[in-house]
Amino acid sequence: MCWCTASIAPEPIVQNRYDLLGAGCRSRWHLMTNIMCGAALLLTICTANVLAGWPLLQNDAVQAGQLSSRIGPGDPQRYESIRDAKDWQNPYLVIRRDGIEVIAKGLPSGRQTIASTDLRRTLVALPVTAWPYGRVVALQDIGIRASDRSDEQPIADIRNVTLAILKTLQITVERWPSWVTKRITALNQNLEPRTSTQHLRTENQEPL
Repeated sequence: MCWCTASIAPEPIVQNRYDLLGAGCRSRWHLMTNIMCGAALLLTICTANVLAGWPLLQNDAVQAGQLSSRIGPGDPQRYESIRDAKDWQNPYLVIRRDGIEVIAKGLPSGRQTIASTDLRRTLVALPVTAWPYGRVVALQDIGIRASDRSDEQPIADIRNVTLAILKTLQITVERWPSWVTKRITALNQNLEPRTSTQHLRTENQEPL
């Protein structure tokens, strides 16, 4: 009797195992690649949001009708030594009979005459870089007046409205040129030697 035994070759089975291992490695590699790509995409989105965050905050402030929270209180140490208006870096307001002239960085031509009703919107829309001294503006009445003084009351009315708006925006007001005059006077007084009048005596004074 002839017994025929079918031989079982293990190589294909081993090969199949290797194929399964290779497929598993490739699957894990694709998974890791997808995770890394997702992480890179998330990092890019987060970075873009951070970089765009400040304009978003500025836009939110404009919509709310308030100055940006990045603009702190006025810091006198940054401007107390200024004696000339041309060196003033923050917004400068000139009260006119027909409105308010705003001189500030961020305006198309550097200055613009507006109605008092547009003052809040104009100041809020200025970039943060227009406020290097913090929440403070210089304010003065226009120097040239009508000979009959007919513009006194309109200027006073616009000034009062302006001061009220600045107060609601928590903006400090430095009046020019009176503020400059007071500052120069104070500086000069500090430079002058102080002499006590208690030790002075006139020629006609009788000795004690």
